[in-house]
Parts: sequence; structure tokens; C-alpha cells
Amino acid sequence: ENGIGGTIGRAERMADYWQSAAPFRNEAVFAGLEVDADFAGNPVAETADLERADIVVGAVHWLQELRRPQPDAARAAAEFLRTVDQLCRHGVAVLAHPFRVFRRAGMPTPAALFAPTVALLREHGVAAEINFHTNEPPPQFFADCIAAGIRISFGSDAHALYEVGEFHPHLALLEEIGCAGDLSAILLPPLTSSRA
Repeated sequence: ENGIGGTIGRAERMADYWQSAAPFRNEAVFAGLEVDADFAGNPVAETADLERADIVVGAVHWLQELRRPQPDAARAAAEFLRTVDQLCRHGVAVLAHPFRVFRRAGMPTPAALFAPTVALLREHGVAAEINFHTNEPPPQFFADCIAAGIRISFGSDAHALYEVGEFHPHLALLEEIGCAGDLSAILLPPLTSSRA
């Protein structure tokens, strides 16, 4: 419950990350971070790295309740909302792969979380990411986001070069919910300046 300070046995790689990214950062190429939260909602990242990033994407990869042998769905849902709220309050621009944490735990996507998650994203001006990496994004959630004026972000979550920019499923999902053609009104606008 101490953010990155509580991480045991971690290998420091951020200096290498920034050094590797530096030659490529310019007005068209940005370096960002996907940041998890600990079980108390603290970002698992150093403040200096959060401030240095051009964009910070928040992600819920773990819920304490889902690590129990018999997780309680209601407690997991409440913990999820607390974690999303904390990530939003720490200034993330995008919520990565919403609800994937439930899928990975073998639980159905809790549709009852759609409305309160939409409310949190709207309150804090955070975009919702469509991401198909080991995930099946729920179309209704994204339809609800768009109806509420929440911007949408595409994430390929590329773990291999061939996955970079693989956005056909993302476009198909948007088409399924009635969004096709010019998407500029619903997508997160491109970044316009770098803090390189």
C-alpha cells in the first residue's frame, strides 16, 4: 500500500526507458506511461516519472478481492471503483482496458459498473481505452461513454511489433455501436506538444 515504494525486488528500469525514448521524442513522437495503482490507490510510479511523461494511462491490473480463493463480486466491484477513482484523481488521461481485470480473474464483466465508471471518467475528464489484448471490450460501456461525452482512446497493448497499430477490431466495435466515418468528435485528440 505504498505505491512504488512498496514494490519488493523491483529492478529499476526507468532511467533506461527515458534514455531509450529520448532520441525519438519530438513534436510527433511521445513517451508515456501505463501506471497501475496499489491496493490503497497510490500510483505505482515515481512522481518525477509521472511528471516527465507526455501522457499517463491508468490501469487496474490487480484487485485484492480478486486474489482471494472465493472472491466476493460486490466487494470486488467496490474496490474497482475506488481504484479507478484514485487513478483519476492522480491525473491519468486515459483508463486502460476497463474491466479486463475481471475477465482475467475468470469473472463476467460486471455491467453494473458501467454507469459509475462512466460517471468517474466524465467527472475527471479521463478517456476510456478500447483494448483487445487478452480482452473483449464491452460495446455497451463504450456506447455509454460516447453518450456521456467521454473521449475514446485506442490501445493495441502491443507486446510484439506486429501488434503495433492493429486497430481493425477497435473500428469494428465503434461501427457496431453506430460510430463510423469521421471519428474526430469521439476520439481523444492527438497530443500537440512534447515535454522531451
